[in-house]
Amino acid sequence: MAVKLHDTNEIKGLAMLGKRLEELGGAMGIQTLRHATSAALEKTYRQVKAAAPKGTKPHKTFKGRTVFPGFLARSVKKRSRTFKREGRVQASIGVLKEAFYGIQFLDVGVVVTKRRKGGKGGSAGGGKAIKPYTIPARHWFRRRLYENRKQIEETFAIRLRERIDKVTRTKT
Repeated sequence: MAVKLHDTNEIKGLAMLGKRLEELGGAMGIQTLRHATSAALEKTYRQVKAAAPKGTKPHKTFKGRTVFPGFLARSVKKRSRTFKREGRVQASIGVLKEAFYGIQFLDVGVVVTKRRKGGKGGSAGGGKAIKPYTIPARHWFRRRLYENRKQIEETFAIRLRERIDKVTRTKT
């Protein structure tokens, strides 16, 4: 799930920063951009990690591994990718594949109305009916991203400006 930030023209002074970034050159400009995007997500990353629901007992993942309470929080990761040919950087916050349930079920919520246990061919194969259940939405992930959107943009512009100034000072 991607949260689209505001149009880049709305971030104050971004056009000027873009020109200064181009002056730095390819590798140094990409490195500077990557540092700024990663720093912009740091506060949100810490909030998401702290807000992740924690169970009270060990459970098994879909891979069959037994994991202990706090596995979802430990699975929250911040990543950044560099696309050198295109001259752009992408940073994201997500969970490891083995903890997909945290966003897919716990953040959004689930309502199961009918389900049968056992039998061949799914629910048509007979078996014992399981009582319907609901997993309430906890909004621990997406809400943090939406709430911090403006802060991420502002921090990005500040960090990019600081990093460009630092690199420019050391070059001269």
